[in-house]
Amino acid sequence: MENNKKILEEIRRINFLTNYDTKKVISEQRVLDITDNLLTEGDEKKKVGFSIGTEFGNKEFNFRGKQRDPGRMSLDFSYEKQLDKGLDTVGDVLGKMNSELNGDEEFKKLPSETKIMLATGFYNAITLLIDGQNLPKDDKERVRKIKKFFKKSQKWKFEIVEPTEELISTVEVKVKSNGDITSLESLNTLMSTEISNLNASNSNEGTILSKRASYFSYDSKLGDVSSLPLQKSVMSTLFARASKPLKTTELSPEKILQDRGELNVVMPRIPGKYAKGSSDPSAFFKGLMGSILNEIYKSEVTIGGETKTVKEMIDCGTENCESKYTIRVSNATIVSSASNTWTTEVLDFTHNNNGDKIKDVTEISPSGKNPNNLKLAKNRANNLIQLVMQDLGKTPGLNLQPNWTDAVTMEIRVTDTGGKVDELRDKTTHPNTGQYSEISIGFTVFRTKDKKVSSNNQLSGTISQRIITLKYVGGEGADINLNLSVEPPTPNKSIYFKKNIFGDHQLFGSNKIQRNLNKQDNKRDRAFERNRRNN
Repeated sequence: MENNKKILEEIRRINFLTNYDTKKVISEQRVLDITDNLLTEGDEKKKVGFSIGTEFGNKEFNFRGKQRDPGRMSLDFSYEKQLDKGLDTVGDVLGKMNSELNGDEEFKKLPSETKIMLATGFYNAITLLIDGQNLPKDDKERVRKIKKFFKKSQKWKFEIVEPTEELISTVEVKVKSNGDITSLESLNTLMSTEISNLNASNSNEGTILSKRASYFSYDSKLGDVSSLPLQKSVMSTLFARASKPLKTTELSPEKILQDRGELNVVMPRIPGKYAKGSSDPSAFFKGLMGSILNEIYKSEVTIGGETKTVKEMIDCGTENCESKYTIRVSNATIVSSASNTWTTEVLDFTHNNNGDKIKDVTEISPSGKNPNNLKLAKNRANNLIQLVMQDLGKTPGLNLQPNWTDAVTMEIRVTDTGGKVDELRDKTTHPNTGQYSEISIGFTVFRTKDKKVSSNNQLSGTISQRIITLKYVGGEGADINLNLSVEPPTPNKSIYFKKNIFGDHQLFGSNKIQRNLNKQDNKRDRAFERNRRNN
């Protein structure tokens, strides 16, 4: 056991003296190749490089325990080059415009169709230049490198320029009118049309290649809207946009006369001809709606001393009479009754055959088929009123209020028919049917007189105009880096032995020494790597 301990101690000593560490074995030479594509503000760049490193020197010790670490050397080389950007279509040119001009608020808010027109115009203009379009000598020299635009588009850039004349850059519109507001509305339409036509004209490739474009002009004194010529450079054009939308407003409120009235139309009792156990009213519904509409059409309402039937008001509508009428269905009530029988079972009832109330529906006996009969009566009521209201909403001249379902009231009844279905009841003792519905519909009618147009109106807004130009900016040169890092061999002056090198060797504080060794190795490696990266 004692011998094994000595052997292990000797191995640790030799490992230390030879600087041997199984975790830090490196080759004589290391080679690193790097190829990256970096995106920097939309520009694609290619980075290529390599790094080589080696160690030199040996590991020695003498009787004083001095150790020499090996030297290290590394060489780094890298270069970064901007990649060519090829464009093929109008969509590619539009993408380049959006990328480079999106910082300009006026361009950003242009309608998509205007941006597409501008991109198409520049695409066609560039194509014409590549095909040999004739230009004056000074302009031709300025754009001669355009021939490689579609292969190396990164060397060209779109820019926004404000016209030098302030009145062209921003056109403030403020027009007041003492007459009919329609005159201002017409002027607004004229201005919008002029801006649209101007953008279409300036997007033409001929305009982009020429030295003249058009700008929007408004003469407030004459009320004249026009397009005037503007001097510019080749490969540029102008666009206009209503940065503050042109808006026609009434400075004083309109005088509107509006009255309202209400009427309630109660329908005659509707006999229900349902199949046994069914809640589908389709068998009698078609003829029923005709009767309901007849009751509604002949009903009269008086508003502001003027009495008209609903049919007359619908015929007037909003166009045909001095007064305009709007008719809205505001509420509805339905009473639905079932016979007091289910097959052959005699059931409880809420009303006698004359319609007198005997008890509330909540007091109906819960035994037998009574719950089924109540549920059937409720389903019949719900299905019928839903169909009636939906058909009224489709009737010309009648309008359902948005929340009409919340304004529907239902009353459920069970009528005494002697415990028989309507067809088999004894009509001498039970003359009235048990299956029927009663519907009442409420309407609100609005009457509006012709509007008196205000005599004080205003058209206001702001039109911004900008110049788009395509300029040659050249490409970026390659960025080359070459770094050499050398770390010479260094002596380690630590003393490790307690006794002579020959004889009974025993390391003192072997654990502490090992920690110091590890710390020293790690510190040296980190310093070397840090130095290499910085260089």
